[in-house]
Amino acid sequence: MKPDLAARVADLEWAHRQAAGTLERLDWVDSNLDPNIPPFTQVAEGDRRRFSHLPYAVFLPTIMTNAAIQAQRDGQAPMQEALVLLFARMEWMIANRGRMWSPLSPLPKMLATLVEAFGVDQDLHREDPEILARLAAQLPMWHPWRGTVERAKEVLESTGDLNQADGTYTLRADGPLPEILNDEVFVCHSSAWWEERSLPESAAAYRIEYGVLKFQNASPEKQVPLRCEDLLLEWVPDRTLPRQLLRLLPTWAVVRLVIPSESRK
Repeated sequence: MKPDLAARVADLEWAHRQAAGTLERLDWVDSNLDPNIPPFTQVAEGDRRRFSHLPYAVFLPTIMTNAAIQAQRDGQAPMQEALVLLFARMEWMIANRGRMWSPLSPLPKMLATLVEAFGVDQDLHREDPEILARLAAQLPMWHPWRGTVERAKEVLESTGDLNQADGTYTLRADGPLPEILNDEVFVCHSSAWWEERSLPESAAAYRIEYGVLKFQNASPEKQVPLRCEDLLLEWVPDRTLPRQLLRLLPTWAVVRLVIPSESRK
């Protein structure tokens, strides 16, 4: 025998029905304007159950409320009824906000919209309520520093996708250029782009190694340097490119690819 879902308290019943997608229209709203009806209750009408929220009429003069109730009985649609219908879903969602962010949330897409507005796409959160909750908790700390690999890795750890971040990642820092820059591959950008990035003393040393075109000079002073927005990605072809990590970087980040020589593998 199936349990009677209507035996739940009203807000829990509403949450389950919302999660089941049975409250898409407005016929679930009890639009009775009686100011004496308790807020956030469910009313039985045969096999149907309606949900009443805060009675706005309690805040209005009695003469206005009585006129609206009489108009409703006469088959008219008073403004008060329109307001009840208009704000019904918002009222019930606020009443259920304690359930909105849990693993059993009836509306996980609310958090999905939030994290996507901060640049975390669906491939990362996968609309998983637990992952969404962890991401949302990190947004204030991560977003101001989203250009750094370290912060991106923190987000990946919270989603359980850190194992997809194979390879070594280096952002430009003060000091000597990393040795792996010698193995940078001439890909992803046009020759004009590289020329604009080069210094006057830069001198390319084109060569083909392991089937790819490398161009950086062995002399650091002749190399195309790293800029503050650059991500130097050291990648071995038999590994998966860390797409999830790259998605966490801002749109202005520049990916520069290094395929290390056999001696550095």
